[in-house]
This record gives sequence, structure tokens and C-alpha cells, in this order.
Amino acid sequence: MKKAIMTVVMLTLMTGCGDEEEIKLIESAQGFINHVVDGEYEAAVEKFDERTKESLPAEQLEIVWNELEDTYGSFVQYEYEETIQEQELEILRFAGTFEQVETMLTVTFNEEEEIVGFLIQ
Repeated sequence: MKKAIMTVVMLTLMTGCGDEEEIKLIESAQGFINHVVDGEYEAAVEKFDERTKESLPAEQLEIVWNELEDTYGSFVQYEYEETIQEQELEILRFAGTFEQVETMLTVTFNEEEEIVGFLIQ
């Protein structure tokens, strides 16, 4: 429920910006993050390009996420921060909060709107 409210608020704020392509990427990144947070790792990696699927399969993504939660506590929330365009990549950054630490979640898309990178700092 909290995620749905956050998404509605975010979309309402972004609609005023008028950049439909950016809104679409934000929604896609949020969907990906929601799948990860909900433990739906197979669904999450469906958004990956082939190379990323090979280097970070669902099983590995699950291990990494579980290690993060074991170390920093349960994931609490995230909020869209910005989109950075770098060459043919769109890099979306979200401020994320675990129980014990604040992080930056970065989801990177290629021109085909496939996820080619997921970084947690």
C-alpha cells in the first residue's frame, strides 16, 4: 500500500514535467525495484538485457538482496531523485532506506529500455 501511494504521488508530480519518456522509465525502474523488494527476483530480471541476465541471474540477485537485508535490516522505502543521461544510457537514481542505513539505488537503462545495471551504494 505504501509503495502504491508513493507511486501515485510520484506520477502526479512528474506529470507536470511533461516528459512522458522519463515517466515511463521511472515507472519501469519502480516496477523493477518493487519486484526485488517483494522477493520476485525472476520477474525483476525479466527487465534485464541478456548480458545483465547472465551476470546477475535471479538467484544471484536474491543472494545479494538477502545479504543487504541481513546486514542493514529490512528495506523500508525509496524515492525517485533524478535521471542522468550519459551517452545512450538513462541512469535513474533513487534514495533508498534500509532500517539501519540510507542508500542510493541506481537503475540504468539502455536505448531499448532494458536494464543494463543495478547498483546499490
